[in-house]
Amino acid sequence: MSSQVRSRIHSRGDFSSGFSSSGAVTVLALLTPTQVKPEHKGTILWLGPTSGSPNLELSQELDQVSLRLRTAVDGRATENITGLCQWPDDKTHFLAVTYAESVLAVYLDGKQVMRTESVKGDLSRWRATEVVFGDNFQATADWPGKHEGIAIYDRALSEAEIEQQATAFTRTLAARKEPPQLRIIGKLKARSMTPEPARILPYYQSLGVYEYAVEEVKEGKCDGSTILVTHWVIMQKKKLSIAARKIGSRVELLLEPYDANPQLKNDFWLFDDAEKLDLPLMFDISRPQP
Repeated sequence: MSSQVRSRIHSRGDFSSGFSSSGAVTVLALLTPTQVKPEHKGTILWLGPTSGSPNLELSQELDQVSLRLRTAVDGRATENITGLCQWPDDKTHFLAVTYAESVLAVYLDGKQVMRTESVKGDLSRWRATEVVFGDNFQATADWPGKHEGIAIYDRALSEAEIEQQATAFTRTLAARKEPPQLRIIGKLKARSMTPEPARILPYYQSLGVYEYAVEEVKEGKCDGSTILVTHWVIMQKKKLSIAARKIGSRVELLLEPYDANPQLKNDFWLFDDAEKLDLPLMFDISRPQP
């Protein structure tokens, strides 16, 4: 799906004060999961400071979705981990989670699937908050799924509001066309140089642009003999292995048109030769490798 995020994304900026004041939070997300291995927990959404435990962590283990929530009871901070629901299949579903006044509610595709008052306390002890989608802040819990349409509110949305949001997303999905995919064997001709991650701060991730000669088209349509491909080369302040790909390497690539992935528009770019922008520009949709 063209606007889905296929990798972890980090967003800077503290907005914890709104939750501390209201004592309430709602998370909405359109998610397409893949099964997480038994020995691994994948973090879908992480809100919290740059060190220590999060204020809120939405995660998946096998097909179980759970919530880790920091609350305060009589002014003392505590942490709660609550199983929310089982993911029914590997299709795209709309998940909503609300918490206010010790009431935790979970909705799947607009219908309530759980309500509990077992979690106590308010959000007054929430700390300065950074946001990470698809991983935790330490980059140790990569979630192998796709997410889009994430919204975070400092109030508990009503059941009617959540049903309305779910209906809107259902209509959007029904009207959406999948972008064309292209699978090729390409030979690397040139690539942007990847600096040390500290050089691109305050950005935590970056796309690099690589030039390939098209040696074989295995799937889809490719009109040119040379294409440009955007790859993730820095993630969570770390260089990825693709940053060291050698010129002349022959690799298989699964691609989509860059313009069909609007979620990339505001990301940091590394590009060395603007004159080559007249070549077809594609995006590597395979999972980034460390």
